[in-house]
Amino acid sequence: MVFDCFTFYDELDILEIRLHILDSVVDRFIIIEANETFTGMAKDYVFEKNKSRFEKFLPKIIYIPMVFPEFPQKNAEETRWARENYQRNQMALGLEGACGEDVILISDVDEIPSPQSIQNHRHKPGIKALDMLAFYFYLNALSKYHIWTHGTKMLFYKDFLSILDDVGDLSDYGVCFQSDVNIGTTATKIRLYEGKHQRHFFPSGWHFSYMGGEQKVIQKLDSFSHQEWREQIPEARTEAKRMMSEKKPFGYELVGFDLAFCSKKGLLPGFVIAHQDKYPHLFAKDNLKKSGHIIFISRIILIKELFIKKLKNYFKYLIKATR
Repeated sequence: MVFDCFTFYDELDILEIRLHILDSVVDRFIIIEANETFTGMAKDYVFEKNKSRFEKFLPKIIYIPMVFPEFPQKNAEETRWARENYQRNQMALGLEGACGEDVILISDVDEIPSPQSIQNHRHKPGIKALDMLAFYFYLNALSKYHIWTHGTKMLFYKDFLSILDDVGDLSDYGVCFQSDVNIGTTATKIRLYEGKHQRHFFPSGWHFSYMGGEQKVIQKLDSFSHQEWREQIPEARTEAKRMMSEKKPFGYELVGFDLAFCSKKGLLPGFVIAHQDKYPHLFAKDNLKKSGHIIFISRIILIKELFIKKLKNYFKYLIKATR
């Protein structure tokens, strides 16, 4: 069996798209939702209130509504990340019926692996990192120079239980990894891990981030764990307007997030292409510069060797797909 486990905030359209794309290859969808944001703001259990919209998929869905515990010994930043770590780790609650060779997918809801990548790599050993094309603000707004390398992780259930037991603190991630919330092998540890137990595969899916319009961007800025970024801007609405108008996500200058209008069917999921009329608010029209060829990077800051290697593969793939 294949268990697709992911955290959920309120991204109903993206959830619907994910369920349709993966329905043919997934046996169980494990949805983890909290009644607070990582920053402590109260929220509804959005899936519970809207589950009738997903009636077709309910027999496959294991829904886990959760409440965050208190983290009294942590400061505000540590608490945000402890909450995110904790929510992701609750995926294990949905896997009580899993067996050793079952396949486990670990994602956020907006990180959607392709069915083909699951089929191609599911039987390979260790942790499979499914690297993705990145889209921001709109389903057809492709980030030309960025590969999402922190997307879905895939592994066998037997490895989910213990493969990283010998790995201690992931200290390179600093406050993003809260060691006391991650004893043994956890979903968070698997998500952050880079090392000998893992291989990367590209292209393996789509990361659809900051979707849903200006108000959704504001909510993301106010609720995500990276409040050290958020604190650099004076007001969320102003920043959301800038991001949407300039078509550049927050922090874009670090990794080259310039966006281009994606008009090639080969770069988007078939379901998205076939149902554009259902999600008109998620598609950019003619206000993005069309990209008919690949423009090479003139400047990328803080780039690592691993990213350079992936970037070469990315260019090869895009050139082939856009011909």
